[in-house]
Amino acid sequence: MIHSWGSYFVPVPKQVIYNLAHVPAYGLLAFLLLKSFAETKLGEKYFTVTLLILGGLVLFAISDEIHQSFVPGRTSSYADIGLDVIGISLGLAVSKLNLHHFSSYLSGKR
Repeated sequence: MIHSWGSYFVPVPKQVIYNLAHVPAYGLLAFLLLKSFAETKLGEKYFTVTLLILGGLVLFAISDEIHQSFVPGRTSSYADIGLDVIGISLGLAVSKLNLHHFSSYLSGKR
């Protein structure tokens, strides 16, 4: 009997996929924001910039959920905000690792 590849995968509800999409979306946003400040004078104040990005994106995530509560057919969720914060944290961590690796590469400390 021949089985298709699809029969080996557990079906995942679309809502789970939509909710998990918050993590890479906010992660990429945090990563790009931090990278954009890396070459500026603000980039020298890494900790301050990181906290500002974290705070700003958390406020954005909260405002996005509030906005969704007014859209017909959409609901707001604390879980979505939590997933957003996880994505933001991962994006900032990856950006920090990337910046450290890049600066080591430029200085010849490979």
